[in-house]
Amino acid sequence: MDAIYDCEGEVVGWREGVNIYDLDGQPLAFIDEEAVHSFDDGHVLGWLVAHNYRDLDGDVIAFEEGAEGGPLKPLRQLRPLEPLRELLPLRPLMDLKPLRPLWSFEWSQHDWTTWIIG
Repeated sequence: MDAIYDCEGEVVGWREGVNIYDLDGQPLAFIDEEAVHSFDDGHVLGWLVAHNYRDLDGDVIAFEEGAEGGPLKPLRQLRPLEPLRELLPLRPLMDLKPLRPLWSFEWSQHDWTTWIIG
């Protein structure tokens, strides 16, 4: 699984393929054509582009190893052990994707937990 890091370099989640999990292995979101959708109701949270998670304003919320562009990345903290993954829920109907904003070089004002849970 790929670790997801916040603006302070702490691991805040995990991605395996198109599925995004919290630190305990609970599925929270999935990716469809770069758009990040909530498993709860299918709405678009933002995008995953070049290993950067971006909010609806185009600001970076979090990143993965190998991220390109966006703000200067912090030193990454040590990775915790990967969790056991829970079963995936059925995918909800997906909302239409909003127009993508211009990508910024700023960190988002939202934190990962608020963004990913809604």
